[in-house]
Amino acid sequence: MSIPSMSDLCALWRDTLVADSAISTYCTGTLGATRKIYLGFDEKNPPKISDCPFIVIIPIGTRPGDQEDQHTWTVGIHVGINDGTFSDYQSKGATEMRGFHRVDYLWNLVQDSLGTLSSAKNLATDTIQYQIIMEAFPLVQASGLIEARLTNTIGINITL
Repeated sequence: MSIPSMSDLCALWRDTLVADSAISTYCTGTLGATRKIYLGFDEKNPPKISDCPFIVIIPIGTRPGDQEDQHTWTVGIHVGINDGTFSDYQSKGATEMRGFHRVDYLWNLVQDSLGTLSSAKNLATDTIQYQIIMEAFPLVQASGLIEARLTNTIGINITL
């Protein structure tokens, strides 16, 4: 059985996110800028607030299915938006960062897009870790790991 490489999977995900109209519409309509998509990034010069909104695909690792029932890829997804606005709920005694909801919504659009594609390619996907990062406000970020699994089938060459 021929298994697609990590770079094959990440390139497919990149192309899927580039073509996703819901993500593009949300970024331009709600976030006010065209989304940027990166496959990998320079750790010494990561995407900045001026690059927002951005989506980064980070190849993490793979567990070949040679001795297992499944071939597994783990890919990091990192999204960032520039949103320093607040919703004022003073009458209720609270103030809320809008960026928290907006970055979470963008993350879910990305996850839905990759999940739909993966189903079409007979891949199972699960988010195995997810967090929202607000340390560099007004740069609001969400980061997570998505695991894609492909069940081994003897004698089949698989293309993504």
